[in-house]
Amino acid sequence: VTTALINALNSGTTPRMGLEHIIAGRKKEVEVLLNNLDDVKDGGSFFKFIVGQYGSGKSFLLQAIRNYAINEDFVVMDVDLNPERRLCGTGNRGLMTYRSLMTSMTVKVKPNGGALESIIQRWLNKLTKAVSKETGSEELTSFNKGYVQSAVRKEIGKAISRMDSMVYEYDFTRVMEAYWDGYVTENDDLKKRKDRRLRWVIRKKKDISQNNEEKK
Repeated sequence: VTTALINALNSGTTPRMGLEHIIAGRKKEVEVLLNNLDDVKDGGSFFKFIVGQYGSGKSFLLQAIRNYAINEDFVVMDVDLNPERRLCGTGNRGLMTYRSLMTSMTVKVKPNGGALESIIQRWLNKLTKAVSKETGSEELTSFNKGYVQSAVRKEIGKAISRMDSMVYEYDFTRVMEAYWDGYVTENDDLKKRKDRRLRWVIRKKKDISQNNEEKK
């Protein structure tokens, strides 16, 4: 941590870790933002603009709060907007922002991003354990595999149906069900394709044709 801090400060960039050891003069701002995070834990939400002159510590403060949030088991995403990454726009600029957010997704056990797959697998494991209990076992075994695979697919549909106001709810459900099938059958290729689909990263023409076939 010390080496990372010194290297970042020497290069004039905001350190990604260890900020809690050097932050000073921001007690009031930090307390307000931490209270906001507590509200989110209780089901609330908040939106903040942090405004200041160049070099006033905006990025420093944001990174510090990001680290606090990660340590409190929040899922954190961040992105730097630029002419190629916008909230919306032509030329897939909004899509580029989404892809960057998905890539940066961070949790405590994945501090450097790329946490989407581990979050999905953690959720699927919880569903699997809950469904497996109905067979008298808390684990997925060769005896209950068929039943559990089908039952978990139904539970995925039920969970996502709560987001029926989303435009892509149906597609999201199909992708998650296919990911589950790949997960339970240990089909890594299928899981990787669906992970790319969720991050909206379709790298090959083969991926496009496969995804179109699976939507039929």
